[in-house]
Amino acid sequence: MTTTEIPAPEGKQYLPYQLKGIRYALGAPGTLIADEMGLGKTVQAIGVINATQPLRTLIICPAGLKQVWRDELNAWLVHKPRGQGGPTVQVVSYGEAQKAFAGGLGLIDLLIVDEAHYIKHADTKRSQCVQAIAVLASRVLLLTGTPVENSPIELWPLLRIVAPKAWDPAATKVGIITAEQKKSHPGEGVNFWAFAKKYCGLKRISRPLPRGGFAMAWDFSGASNLDELAKRLRNTCMVRRLKKDVLEQLPPKRRQVVVLPSIAINDDDLLPGLSEENYETMIAALVADKVKFTEYSKRRHEQALKIADQVIAHVNDCLDSADKVILFAHHKDVIEKFVSAFRTENDHEFCAVVTGETHVADRGAEVKRFQVNPKCRLFIGSIGAAGVGLTLTAASLVVFAELDPVPGRMTQAEDRAHRIGQKEMVVVHVLVANHSLSARMAKIVVKKQAVISRVLDVGGTVYGCGGRAEMTESQFRPGRD
Repeated sequence: MTTTEIPAPEGKQYLPYQLKGIRYALGAPGTLIADEMGLGKTVQAIGVINATQPLRTLIICPAGLKQVWRDELNAWLVHKPRGQGGPTVQVVSYGEAQKAFAGGLGLIDLLIVDEAHYIKHADTKRSQCVQAIAVLASRVLLLTGTPVENSPIELWPLLRIVAPKAWDPAATKVGIITAEQKKSHPGEGVNFWAFAKKYCGLKRISRPLPRGGFAMAWDFSGASNLDELAKRLRNTCMVRRLKKDVLEQLPPKRRQVVVLPSIAINDDDLLPGLSEENYETMIAALVADKVKFTEYSKRRHEQALKIADQVIAHVNDCLDSADKVILFAHHKDVIEKFVSAFRTENDHEFCAVVTGETHVADRGAEVKRFQVNPKCRLFIGSIGAAGVGLTLTAASLVVFAELDPVPGRMTQAEDRAHRIGQKEMVVVHVLVANHSLSARMAKIVVKKQAVISRVLDVGGTVYGCGGRAEMTESQFRPGRD
């Protein structure tokens, strides 16, 4: 199959490196797509669906990404699931996958596991469940931008799933390991120990016991022969690109709405019938109606507080794969909650903060610390005070914990990173609660931001309503729907 034969929906196109990733995945029964965050791993996975047209696809992802996947499938699938004997695509959380497997899943044509670093610990029920489900699948795709978060040993559960014939062949599962070794790690047989010895600097260490004394134990946290490991990974199952490697193919900015489904808020009564066409009119009417606007402001504040813990978790996940992150919010107490979560007495340097209460003379120092101090990895700012005039090009990831209903204000804030001196594509995450008015508004706002970019910038800002969709400059040409 040539790159031109990989189907895409009308009006959409894969970026060149994404086509290469899809072709790589088509060449083997298992692939680890480990591209850096923001490069469209989801789109590549859906490209494999489009190319192979599997009868049954199962997608396992964190609960918070289920809606992301549904939106992306709706946007990128060429052949929509029909049911009743036709192709089916099922999206489940890790927890739901365990229940489904217990009930009997049957054979699967394509298994996609998103955020696959969730299964890096082989002794967890989650990892063991995915391992068992993978046996039922004809083709497996694992997606994660951080396949190794601490040490190479974390690769082993992923490799056993995605490329067992290359890394854990059944023919070599012979030779009894000592009882001590079998108890020390849930790895299997000589293949695991050969991997640990060769790539993890396996050694024995003395560890203190809780009640005194010492005991010998195996240490798997090391790293060795890394160049050989990297080459072998790419030759057998892994495709990985960094943003800097494909920068010339990327648009300068990419926006993503991330729906947080675990806290569902139904407030459609505030602006029923809100759409892209009537957005300005209805927002203007909302602002003019003091009673309604007061209620909207109250609910907006309550929602921001409700999702604050999920925002903190999301930012922590982002910091696993991004050197620095910018976090915007609106309300004072919401920002204070973020600051207290990330700025501790032992790690005061970790985040810089600029709000309306930050003295003008101190704002420059906070910005400089974020820009030049490698220990300062998070900038927390209010959309009003920090959304204009500052240069924050040390980060290329911007997260909004609260939505501003005016698209231009959001653009101003995110452009603190998207300025002269920025050498990477800027990725913008807008976090909203499921079924909320903010979720509907966010999807409209990012589309309107894309229109603004089309009018003012000529160049390919992209947006995704759901987290990972892509749109390039060619899709903004006049005459296209």
